[in-house]
Amino acid sequence: MKKNGYTVLSVGDELTLGITTDTNSGYICRQLGEIGGTVKRILTVPDRTEDIVEALRLAARDSAFVVMSGGLGPTEDDRTRYALAEFRGQPLRENAALVAEIQKRFDAMNRPMSESNKIQALLPEQAQALPNSCGTAPGICLEHEGTRVFALPGVPREMKAMLEQSVLPALPRADNFLIMKQLHLVGVGESVIGEAIKPLMKQDANPTVGTTVKDSIITVRLVARGSDKDETQALCDAGEKEVRAALGENIFGQDDDTLPGVVVRLLAEKNATIALAESCTGGMIASLLVNIPGASNVLKNGIVSYANEAKTELLGVPAEVIEEHGAVSKEVAILMARNARERARADYSLAVTGIAGPGGGTKDKPVGTVWLAMATPFGVSYLRRNFLADRQGNRVLSANTGLTLLWRELAGLAPPPETQHER
Repeated sequence: MKKNGYTVLSVGDELTLGITTDTNSGYICRQLGEIGGTVKRILTVPDRTEDIVEALRLAARDSAFVVMSGGLGPTEDDRTRYALAEFRGQPLRENAALVAEIQKRFDAMNRPMSESNKIQALLPEQAQALPNSCGTAPGICLEHEGTRVFALPGVPREMKAMLEQSVLPALPRADNFLIMKQLHLVGVGESVIGEAIKPLMKQDANPTVGTTVKDSIITVRLVARGSDKDETQALCDAGEKEVRAALGENIFGQDDDTLPGVVVRLLAEKNATIALAESCTGGMIASLLVNIPGASNVLKNGIVSYANEAKTELLGVPAEVIEEHGAVSKEVAILMARNARERARADYSLAVTGIAGPGGGTKDKPVGTVWLAMATPFGVSYLRRNFLADRQGNRVLSANTGLTLLWRELAGLAPPPETQHER
């Protein structure tokens, strides 16, 4: 059987137990796709030598390459190097040069090197070490019966650097090309989007078009394939043009864009600032913005006014207003937004107050009830949402709705439906 394509293999008990989500495989597959590689399968196995060996043997039946991550640490449960030695039928040998490199890494961190770290210098005979520019665990490359295996650390930062620096340059570029474009939308339902682009979603289309949803952010994915790079790019561009024509202003970004990133960029372009007043989101919106480089130029402050007393003391919301209308009300949200903007001397402010759950709801204000308000130089916009997620989900949806309200304002677009406005 002629071997071709790739198997991507992830190793770790934390993956098979559902403790950690495997993001490495997705990243590896995307990078392989960009060089025209075809991934045949993705395998996930626990930290057991026999399970890793079995996965390697399965992959080696028909795959020309295996790219694996995880299990290269210095502890007893890191079994990848032992599995590679058994798979290759060769003993492990300590590599003196690797021991010196690991020692050098610890010296640079001004930390003593544990004896167990020498385990990371063990290589199967005839295997090649792959340098790790971000950590202590070298990668391992070996070939067995026509299959070339690249073993990388499981730490995403280390894996990504090693993949870029040592693995991708060693792989063949395929004659076929895969070009992908992702368009991100917010404020419209997946079913509405599906209806709008239904003619583009045929299974035999090129590019193929599909959708994914996460935390109210919908991504339309276009994947074009072809033997000529320029023609493939043209196919992807033509598909993107059709999607944009169908979905228009609901698209806030593409590829690596995020909603907080777009908001920070638009604020910076306008030389504008923002203040935040958060209750049920507990500082989540501030955290999302601060994750973006350059946020310090646009974010004045963020106040977490979780308790009613904090709304009064920090934001000047009169206690009698809270008593009359409740902390989760348009009246309180509007005052939170107005006062946050005025006190920070910011151009914009965003306020959110709600019932995240699981308790605290009433008949009139069930769990998931959220009021959001945005103050601008021209007045205050506000709206109510009733989310149906769990506590964390309601908080995330609230944060994204607030950022959507702000994005549409900054982009000069109409506000979300049901938004009201007062000067």
